[in-house]
Amino acid sequence: MKALHASQLLEQLKGNAIVPDSSTSIPDSNSAIVPYTSKRRHSGQRRRRNRRRGDPNYPKPNRSGYNFFFAEKHYKLKSLYPNREREFTKMIGESWSNLSAEERMVYQNIGLKDKERYKRELKEYKEKMISQTMELGTTRDEVKLTIGDVDSAIPKEVGSRFEIREPVKAPEEEEEEEDDR
Repeated sequence: MKALHASQLLEQLKGNAIVPDSSTSIPDSNSAIVPYTSKRRHSGQRRRRNRRRGDPNYPKPNRSGYNFFFAEKHYKLKSLYPNREREFTKMIGESWSNLSAEERMVYQNIGLKDKERYKRELKEYKEKMISQTMELGTTRDEVKLTIGDVDSAIPKEVGSRFEIREPVKAPEEEEEEEDDR
């Protein structure tokens, strides 16, 4: 059954209405059913959510083997069929599932290499974060940071918000807190 708007329902009822005798009173049609009018957005524009931008120096995440396969096939098919994007995305998915194990391993190996690249760049990024905190006037002896400490200081995305964790404390501050107890 198809859902109808109130205005469509009203028109349908008017067309099939039985004319009652004058002894029964019918309420005014304008008071019984009010047609729905939606609030229109500005010429079909989507409302965009304002979200915070992350660090532009943060390394790009790794891509899977399927992502590399999809990008390659998409590039080829887009030039052949410029206006049939939905159709050939389905075709790409089907061709991935029909690949033999050897053909699939080629793309999965590329994905593994990209994963190694991401891990390497992430390690370099974290080391760079440590060195930048050292340049702020503290020496390595004063603050002993590890990559785990830098991990805890990086904002983690939770839903559409960022969860900010407690700042990394110097060892002297931790000792002072223990002495206060």
